[in-house]
Amino acid sequence: MICTIRGIISACIPNLLIQRRLPLWKSRESNSLLLTFDDGPDEKITPTVLNILKNNDIRAIFFLVGYRAEKYPDIVRQIVEDGHKIGNHTYAHYNDRVSGYSEFRCDILKCQEIISNITGVEPRYFRPPRGIISLPGLLAARRIGLQNIFWSLGGGEWGKNRYAKIDFIIQSIIKSAKNRDILLLHDDHSYVVDILNAILPALREKNFDFNRGIDSIYR
Repeated sequence: MICTIRGIISACIPNLLIQRRLPLWKSRESNSLLLTFDDGPDEKITPTVLNILKNNDIRAIFFLVGYRAEKYPDIVRQIVEDGHKIGNHTYAHYNDRVSGYSEFRCDILKCQEIISNITGVEPRYFRPPRGIISLPGLLAARRIGLQNIFWSLGGGEWGKNRYAKIDFIIQSIIKSAKNRDILLLHDDHSYVVDILNAILPALREKNFDFNRGIDSIYR
């Protein structure tokens, strides 16, 4: 019942308040695709992800959890040094247990401050944990000055496909990807390295441009 209510709420929120795909007016003439990662940084997996992206000359957005950024500041700095962007994914990643506006605001601001102190750059985009939409969280992010950004293509290494075999996940991403998609992966998940190594060359063969995707929302 709760999932149904959340789905109805999500469907009723205008795209102007939550960005689910890349802007049409900036991505009309190319296969633009934005690569995003949630829940990091992870001590072992995130550096491997960064190496893969560097070897493929691809930039992405990393939606970092504040307490993890606090724990691994060197990895956070490496993300920025490699040319990637950082998004706010709350400090504690527990928004399903936070109900009030003040609580959301404090949690988001704490993450914002940590990332800013480490990198000297403040995130521009916010993504709530697990994509759970609530009015207090939505308003808190907007009033802080953050734009809410979700995704149109889930990697599936979590959520509904979390028990699926990795080959199924890889083929699903390759077959489903389309222009203006925002792809969600997780740089704290053991599958992500194999997923990236498989999908990046396959999607490039289909003329997808990852850097054009990130440029479309940061220029």
